[in-house]
Amino acid sequence: MTTSNTLLYDTGRVPLWLRIPLLAFGLLMLWLGVSVAAHELFGVNLGISHVQGSSPLLGSLVCFLIAALFIFVWFGQRQVLFDEARQELVIRTRGYTRIHERHVSLIGGREIHMRYIRSIVSRTWHVTVEFPDGRSEHVASTSDIEPLAKSLEATVKLPIKRFTEDPPLDQRSILGIIVPTVACVSICVFLIVMNIRLLVIGGNWFSDTWGLIGSVFVRTALLACIVPAIRELRRRRRKKTNQDPGPSA
Repeated sequence: MTTSNTLLYDTGRVPLWLRIPLLAFGLLMLWLGVSVAAHELFGVNLGISHVQGSSPLLGSLVCFLIAALFIFVWFGQRQVLFDEARQELVIRTRGYTRIHERHVSLIGGREIHMRYIRSIVSRTWHVTVEFPDGRSEHVASTSDIEPLAKSLEATVKLPIKRFTEDPPLDQRSILGIIVPTVACVSICVFLIVMNIRLLVIGGNWFSDTWGLIGSVFVRTALLACIVPAIRELRRRRRKKTNQDPGPSA
């Protein structure tokens, strides 16, 4: 960190009491994925027997993805800094092995928006820098806006506005809603089918337990994907109806 950078916000590391069990679960899923792949590819038994009728390589891939998500919690951290010399915000994110930086220039900016977004699974503040030409640069998303808001008010000269209602429809891209929704629904439906197969096949504790827990989890994720998209499409339909001109006299 250079001397011209002022730390505005730091998520910090997840508390150890939460990081340790999440890391343990991530390592367990990693071992599970390696065991299934080793058994299928090389015939090496590392403690997990092959479940007849299932797709072991696909199951191994799913385990690796889950492991990557939970293990990342041990390393993940985000900071927002202010570079006074360049008049820009620096968003610094810590990954597995390196630190990524993204720069948002405040030169020519009109104001900073802090918008409270509600969804079925979370309540999040989205911070953006707005420009006169309509361009919007995303800064950060956080559930606790007060520390970042106070730091921005003390260091940045742009006016700051808070919004607790949903953003205008013309500021929300329909592709940014449809594409992730279709991708998530496709993945969830596929995983639901796989979990149902595990429940039908049964025969050991792993298939029964994973099939039951996985089905409940994936169906919840499916609802979390579909409900916000349906709400958004209904808002757009109402707006289009209100804007349609009536019949001419």
